[in-house]
Amino acid sequence: MAKKGRDLSRGRLLTPEEAAHYREIRKEVMAEIVPATSSVVRETVDKLRDMRLQLQMSLADMEKSTGMTRANLCRLENESRNVQLRTLQRYARALGCRIEVHLVPIGTHKLQSSQPA
Repeated sequence: MAKKGRDLSRGRLLTPEEAAHYREIRKEVMAEIVPATSSVVRETVDKLRDMRLQLQMSLADMEKSTGMTRANLCRLENESRNVQLRTLQRYARALGCRIEVHLVPIGTHKLQSSQPA
């Protein structure tokens, strides 16, 4: 039976040296990646739910406004896994809002300004 996954490279087993080399590269890459400190989706859904509650809208009200079932709305508010941006936009529109996405540079990554000096 052939091995699968990390021990294979192009259909052949890695030598111990190759495997060690790849492990070292993986460590270096992981050291360069800044870990996520929060879940943007979770924070957004929490804000949307808070706004719904401030507006005193029930899930039944949201069901009418969004066309989504109460079960899906409840799942969205409580699980927030694999949420599509258009779903969040739909929810926000029912609350009279819109979703905006902003990119913020992190770590050593610097974006060049496209605005004239």
